[in-house]
Amino acid sequence: MNNGNGSYTRSLILNIVLASLSLSFLFLFFEFFVFRFVFLASDYPTLETGLEVVKYVPDQKGNYRVRFEIDSRFQINQQGWNSGHYNFTESKDKDRVIILGDSYVEALQVPFNKSFAEVLERGLGSKWEVYRLGISGAPLSHYLWMLKKEALKYKPDIVVVNLVHNDFSESWQAQGGEYSSSFMKYKIGKDSNEIVDLAPTPYQPSQLSFIRTLAWYRFITYRFQVYPSVIFRKLLDREKGQRIANVNIDELKVKRAVNKRVFLHSLRQFKKLSEKFSFRLVMQIDGVRQLIEAQSENSLGEEALWLNQMVMESCESEKVECVNLHTIFEQDYKENQKSFQFGSDAHWNQHAHTLVADSLINVINESFARVQ
Repeated sequence: MNNGNGSYTRSLILNIVLASLSLSFLFLFFEFFVFRFVFLASDYPTLETGLEVVKYVPDQKGNYRVRFEIDSRFQINQQGWNSGHYNFTESKDKDRVIILGDSYVEALQVPFNKSFAEVLERGLGSKWEVYRLGISGAPLSHYLWMLKKEALKYKPDIVVVNLVHNDFSESWQAQGGEYSSSFMKYKIGKDSNEIVDLAPTPYQPSQLSFIRTLAWYRFITYRFQVYPSVIFRKLLDREKGQRIANVNIDELKVKRAVNKRVFLHSLRQFKKLSEKFSFRLVMQIDGVRQLIEAQSENSLGEEALWLNQMVMESCESEKVECVNLHTIFEQDYKENQKSFQFGSDAHWNQHAHTLVADSLINVINESFARVQ
C-alpha cells in the first residue's frame, strides 16, 4: 500500500510539473512570439514617475491598436505628450494655441500628426502653432491644474479646454485607474456650495504596474478592450443604470446641481487666469453622438445633452466663448451620414477630428478679426 501511494504521489507531482512547464512554455510562446510578431499587441506609452503634472516618459513611439480597425502611430514628445510637435518651442513670431483635455486630446486612436490639434494648426496657417496637452482619464478639475502648472509656461495666446460628458462628476467623485490620484480633484462641502481644490499626488507605479509591459496583457486589454475592472463590476452586478456619452444617466439626473456648481467653479478660475495672463479662453464640449446617430433613446440622449446646454448657458453668463460640438456634429450627420467614432472604440475618428478642427478655425479667425 505504501509503495502504491508513493507511486501515485510521484506520478501526480510529475504531471503537475509537466503541466506547469507546458503552461509556462505556452505563455512564453504567446508573450515573445505570437503577440509580438503574429497578432500584434497594442503599444502603450509608459508614465513618468514623480512629476507635478502626470504625463508620459519622453521620446516614446509605438502603434496603438484596437482590434483590427485601429493601428495608429503615436509620438510622445520631449515634454511627455502625444503630439505632432516633437518639441515645444517659444516662437516669438507665432501665435500659440494650447489645447487641454483627456483621451480625446491625447488622441491615440488617430496618427499623431492628424488629431484636431495638428489639423487646426495647418488650417490656421504658418503664423500659428498649436500644442496639445492630453492625458487619458483626466477630468475637468485636472485641466485647471494642467493649465496652471504646465500650459502657462508656453505663453499661450488662446487656450482651448475640450470637455466630454464624464468630466464633471469625475472632478469630484472617486474614479478607478492606476493614476487617478495624480489628477487634481474637488472636495464638495456638506451644503454643496463650498468647493475646495485638492492638489494631486505625483504618480508612482504600483507593484502590479509591470503587467502593462507584458504583450499578452496589452493584447487583451488595449487591443481587444477587455478590462478586468469592467468584468469584475459586471460580475458583482455593479453596472447599474443606463449609460450614454460615457455617463450614467440615472446618476446624472440627481447630480445636476453639483455638476453645474463644479463647472462654474472651474470656469471662473479659467477666466481669471485668462485675464491675468492675457489669453483668449475657448471652451468646447463633445456632442451626444449616440443621439445624433440614433443609437440611443431620445430621452436618454436628451438627459446627457443637458450638460451641453448647461455649459453653453454658463459660458454665456460668464462671457466666455464656447463651441457646442453637438450642433456641429448634428448638422454634418444630416448632410453626410458619416459616423464620428470607430466601430470598436467610442473616441473620435478622423472625420470627427477634422470637423472639430474646422469649427475651431472659424472661432479663432472670428475672434482675432474682432480684436483687430
